[in-house]
Amino acid sequence: MKTARIFEEPTGKYHICDDGLDYLDARGHAHDTKADAMRAAARDGYIHAIGSGTYWDGIKRIPKKYREEE
Repeated sequence: MKTARIFEEPTGKYHICDDGLDYLDARGHAHDTKADAMRAAARDGYIHAIGSGTYWDGIKRIPKKYREEE
């Protein structure tokens, strides 16, 4: 299962990194909204997401509305 960790920085921006890392990697592009971050995670091939940048607690499949291919 490929899981994205989507998290909010103190700046209010959202970042995506692989949940398999033992740290939060904020080096990539910052997203203005949770929805933008989830769409970007889906485009990057992530199927599931977790973190403060999601609309739920725990790991969940990224909803269809954020995935372009389905």
